[in-house]
Amino acid sequence: MRKRDMAIVGAAGAAGALLGVFGVRAAAREVVARESRGRMRSKWVPVDGMRVHMRVPRERVSPCAVPVVLVHGAVIGSAYMVPLALELAPEFPVFAPDLPGHGESTAPEQPLELVEMADVLVRWLDAVGLERAAFVGHSLGSQIVAHVAARHPERVDRLVLIGPTTDRDARTSREQIARLARDGRREKASLWVLESEAYFRAGLRRSRAELRMSMDDRIEETLARVTVPTLVVRGADDPLVSQQWAEEVAQVARADRLIVVPEAGHAVHHSAPDVVAREIRPFLREGQAEPEARAVAVEGR
Repeated sequence: MRKRDMAIVGAAGAAGALLGVFGVRAAAREVVARESRGRMRSKWVPVDGMRVHMRVPRERVSPCAVPVVLVHGAVIGSAYMVPLALELAPEFPVFAPDLPGHGESTAPEQPLELVEMADVLVRWLDAVGLERAAFVGHSLGSQIVAHVAARHPERVDRLVLIGPTTDRDARTSREQIARLARDGRREKASLWVLESEAYFRAGLRRSRAELRMSMDDRIEETLARVTVPTLVVRGADDPLVSQQWAEEVAQVARADRLIVVPEAGHAVHHSAPDVVAREIRPFLREGQAEPEARAVAVEGR
C-alpha cells in the first residue's frame, strides 16, 4: 500500500479515535440496544486461547431448521448483523460471532489472515457444538465464508454472499476508500456510528491490514473450489460491488440466484433486513443439518 493511501486509511482511523473521545462507544451501545430491542444476548466461548463473543437471539426455535451463522465484514463486528439476525430468528437458530480482533472478542497479537479467520471460525463451530451450518457472509465476511466452504466443505450446508468483495476493477486502496465514501450516503446513520466505534477499537494497523487482505484475496479463485449451494445478494446502489462483478461472482460460484435489492447500498442486510431475509429464507429452508448439531445449536451453551 502506498504512503498516500495509508494516510487516507489512517485518517479514517483517526476520525474514529476522535469520535471515541466524545463517546462513540456509548453511542454504539445505544444503537445496538435500540436495534436489538432486548431480543439478543451475548455469549463468549474459548477458541485457541481467545474469548470469542457472539450474539444470539433470546427466543428458541424448532430444532428442525439448519443453524445460520452470520459473518461480518472488515473491521466492524457482528453488531450491524443484528437487524438481519432478528428477521431470521423466528425460523432459524442464528449465531452472529465476532471474529478475533473484532467487536467484543479478544484480539490476537497479529491480525489474522483470511484463511486463519476461516479456520478459527471452524474451531468456533466446535466450541459451540455446531457440526454443520449455513453461512451468511457480508463483504469481507463473504471472502471468509468462501474459504470455510473451500477448506471445510463438510461443515458448510450452504452459502449466502452479501456484497461479496473485492471487485476486480477496484483492487486499490484509493479506489476502495473512494467507493466506501460514496456508499456512506446510502447507509443508515446508525451504521456510521457502529463503523466509527469499530475503527476506534481496531486501530490503524488492523484496519490497514484488513483492507490489504480484502484486496489481495481472490474470491473468484476460492469460489471455483466451492461445491455447496450458493446465493449472491447485492444492493442495487452498492458502489463497492458493481452489477458486473456480482454477476461474475454468481457465475463462478454456480449460484442458484443473484438477488438485487432496489435502493440499497453495500450494507443491504442492515438497511433492508426484512427484504434480504424474505429473499434468502426459501434458500435457507433447503438446508439440512445433522440432527445432533441442530439439538446442540438450539440448546446453546
